[in-house]
Amino acid sequence: MLLFGGLVWYCIETRRIRVAATAQVEASQTPCLTFAATPRNGVDAVLEINDARGVMVLDFDAGDAMLKNIGSGPAVNIEYELVSRANPPRKLDGYASFIPSGARSTLPVARNSLQGRVYDCVIRYESLSQTKYETRLVINNLVLMPPFRFAKVSAPKKSPAGG
Repeated sequence: MLLFGGLVWYCIETRRIRVAATAQVEASQTPCLTFAATPRNGVDAVLEINDARGVMVLDFDAGDAMLKNIGSGPAVNIEYELVSRANPPRKLDGYASFIPSGARSTLPVARNSLQGRVYDCVIRYESLSQTKYETRLVINNLVLMPPFRFAKVSAPKKSPAGG
């Protein structure tokens, strides 16, 4: 009986160590995507021009917005969606396959489509271990606004029929 108890304890401890090691590896390779931005003109930020109260303004490459991976690992299977607060709402969405850690990627989202408007943005992506993440933020007239939310998300449950 003592041998069985020792075996159960060993199995529990081994599983606990495996879970901790997996979490440590995932933490060292976690992507975090946001829009590429630079510090805003200090006067504009202080005056909150057009109710835009953030201190970072979007960067553009040849007139297109860019995503930047500020995390420690690559992001894969990236989907983004920007929905304007206008009536009727305008939706901009798309897909990018891969952004390495520290890299930027241009999106087919033109500066003109973001300027003078407010968008709620959601960026969904995965790490190499297929852990799913999501970034939520607001863009107001090219300015990144609060709240900035980064979170691990659980995968949607599949129906019993496999759909």
